[in-house]
Amino acid sequence: MCRTFAHRRQDIITQQMSIKDIKERWPALFDVSQVSAEFRTITTVTLEPTFMAMLDFYTPKLLSIFQAKKGAVGERHRAQMSVLLQSGTPNQQTRGIVIRYLIDHLGENPCDLIKDFEDAAGAPVSVEEELSGEVMKIYLLPNPGTSTADSTDVGIVIEGIPVLTNLGDLSRACCHLLGLTYVFDLKYPPKLKHSFEVFQKVLLELESLNLSPKVQRLKTCPLA
Repeated sequence: MCRTFAHRRQDIITQQMSIKDIKERWPALFDVSQVSAEFRTITTVTLEPTFMAMLDFYTPKLLSIFQAKKGAVGERHRAQMSVLLQSGTPNQQTRGIVIRYLIDHLGENPCDLIKDFEDAAGAPVSVEEELSGEVMKIYLLPNPGTSTADSTDVGIVIEGIPVLTNLGDLSRACCHLLGLTYVFDLKYPPKLKHSFEVFQKVLLELESLNLSPKVQRLKTCPLA
């Protein structure tokens, strides 16, 4: 793949190929390991280790901010906060809830990014059909007859096409979705611009000196 990197960038950036066309021409890109490798070639940053380490680093501060939040948003945050503060909570669960709270805290709607199929009640679900009109979406689809988080298919849909599946948890999906925006040269969804800015500039420290006022306040906010 290293030898064809320049050709891929030519196709993706100059020719502005659709996700469907990219998948047909460069199918190897639709793999977690290749997304990580491509991202590192573009940015020199290791994608998942950096994203997760920085998310864990900021989690105590973010939880403190969420707890201190006033109004309806603060009430929503505190509803599950006691669960997160209990010892033994799986790290993946904590990361996922922190990301949902983060999006909400920034004044954006988690539903604009995340589609939960938890109400499917065991009925067969075609992700491609259900999300055919979505430009960019993370989905969580419990496997029928199971109840654990490990049995949930977590994946990413771009331009109505599933591009990555079985990612394990929400935080990992957010991480690789950010990676895909670089790999496929995609614009961030306007309704989620601040959330993606945090993913990029705070958690991955890319263009970290150029923050919007809202994200700057979040990053420099003292512990409550």
